[in-house]
Amino acid sequence: MRESAKFGKPSLPLGVFFSASAEIFYFDLVSKFRYHIDMYLFSHEKIQKIEAWAALLVWMGAIFYLSNQPGLGFGLAPFWEFVLRKIAHMFEYGVLAFLFFRVFSLTDKNRNKNLFWAFVFSVLYALTDEYHQTFIYAREGTLRDVGFDIAGSFISVWLLYLHNRYYELLPKIGYSKESEKEVDQWRV
Repeated sequence: MRESAKFGKPSLPLGVFFSASAEIFYFDLVSKFRYHIDMYLFSHEKIQKIEAWAALLVWMGAIFYLSNQPGLGFGLAPFWEFVLRKIAHMFEYGVLAFLFFRVFSLTDKNRNKNLFWAFVFSVLYALTDEYHQTFIYAREGTLRDVGFDIAGSFISVWLLYLHNRYYELLPKIGYSKESEKEVDQWRV
């Protein structure tokens, strides 16, 4: 009988103990390493700018690629095809306006100016995209599509404005972490 079994402890082979502790040490080391790398990457200003610009350029490239496809469709009934395509237009340009705002916000802290320029650049990209579609077989560039693109950009910019306005007003109406704790204690 092993010595550890005399005292009521389970008897495990020594290799299992060291193997488990080595795995724990390894995963702890890896998680700490990843934490420090992530903190460096995501807190470093240059990397944030590169990531924001890369996301913007990839999204613009995706819009250009989809605009370059002849006869792009979903294969639905004409009414639903129209509705889905216009929702897609609004979504893609809403995301584009958000990405422009994100890029502009890295260099200038004036939110309203950033929102304005995000809207302007989204509209300009919509105009150039529809002009580009006039050269693609089985595609047409229309002002109606530009209108849907502008609507998507406007909705995105408006939601960003409301979000920023809400967080600007919180300190003015007496919001603080202490007041949140007081409210939490009365919640059911």
